[in-house]
Amino acid sequence: MARRHSFDPDTVTDRRVVIVAGKGGVGKSTVAAGLALHAAHRGKRVLVVDVAADGNSSQMLGGRRAISFQPHQLTGDIAVLSLLRVEALEEYLNVYFHMPRLARLTPFGKVIEFVATSVPGPKDILVLGKIYYEESRVDEDGAPYWDCIIVDGMATGHAIAQLKAPFAMQSLVHGGMIYSQVERMAGLFSDASRTTAVVVATPEEMPIQEARQFKEAVHEFPIAVAGYVMNKVIPDADGERDKVLRTCMETPALVTALANALEWNPEDLNATVSLYDAMARTQDEFVELARNELGGPSWTLPLLGTRGGGRTARAIARMLAQRVGARGEVPRS
Repeated sequence: MARRHSFDPDTVTDRRVVIVAGKGGVGKSTVAAGLALHAAHRGKRVLVVDVAADGNSSQMLGGRRAISFQPHQLTGDIAVLSLLRVEALEEYLNVYFHMPRLARLTPFGKVIEFVATSVPGPKDILVLGKIYYEESRVDEDGAPYWDCIIVDGMATGHAIAQLKAPFAMQSLVHGGMIYSQVERMAGLFSDASRTTAVVVATPEEMPIQEARQFKEAVHEFPIAVAGYVMNKVIPDADGERDKVLRTCMETPALVTALANALEWNPEDLNATVSLYDAMARTQDEFVELARNELGGPSWTLPLLGTRGGGRTARAIARMLAQRVGARGEVPRS
């Protein structure tokens, strides 16, 4: 059995760039928002980057889903932006070739849209280039503009291809401005002191397989993986609360009383508790599988029910703070 390690959120958010990856639907955006709130709580100036088209970490932090390509300040310490590929290419052409941003309205606009949305490789370089640009920004005193950039990444397969792009491009381009740019990007993402990845999974077979796939793939680039988050775990599966609940279910009079209080049919209540018990036991098997398959530092997050996104992100941030013994209130967006 692989040794169980501890996930250190302070060490993670001390990196300049934190990439949150995993299968779609596992809660990447929620974890990314929670990490952003934790970093802000530590006094860091944070930029959250939505890479996926359906990324909603900005909503988790109190913003709107449609966020500008330029950083948009949500609170005093947290800003968000959404990386749209067409706008990324427009900014690249403007910064390096001084082409007006309104070029999209000219006949050349069709070329911009085709390269940004259809040609593999360059479109991923554009997205990573924006992250590199923001990481290298400095303020008027020459200090880094952002202390920590949290990237709410694409689903596993797309994220692997995207992160591989600058390393692959180095083997295709052997000189000139583009080579120097992708070389600097590769340098940022392969530097474990500046960049790390956090892989999110749920206690199910496919998310764990994709988490392992991501970890193995990025190790070849290489990109450091700080650990994995096992999200949506039914809390206290083998704790006293569940033992008491199961005991109650075995006492007909208590079942009837509880069913009446909940205005449920006793048979339906029994079936629900039995399903809950089976899910908890199955998830325990997958949590153990993840420990063996993924190794590395891990952190388990409970299933938080039907809370709104912002409340869930704040709850995660409080858990992170408790994990490192922090005190005080988590910033509220």
